[in-house]
Amino acid sequence: MSDKPAAAQHAVQVQIEIDPATAQGVFVNMAMVNHTDTEFTLDLVYVQPQAPKATVRARAITTPKHMKRLLHA
Repeated sequence: MSDKPAAAQHAVQVQIEIDPATAQGVFVNMAMVNHTDTEFTLDLVYVQPQAPKATVRARAITTPKHMKRLLHA
């Protein structure tokens, strides 16, 4: 629940678009998180078995508040 009074809450509809390539998704088997006081960086990585090199397939940079919401989800 929100700490805001009911009268202060506004329903906002956001239309989200996703291009076909992104909608396909990518396989990842590792995640790395780095942070500063003001932002979190989440790298989604694919590590091949027996390979000395990994590939970052996606990176998300977000605020501490949104990272906390992701953690709770």
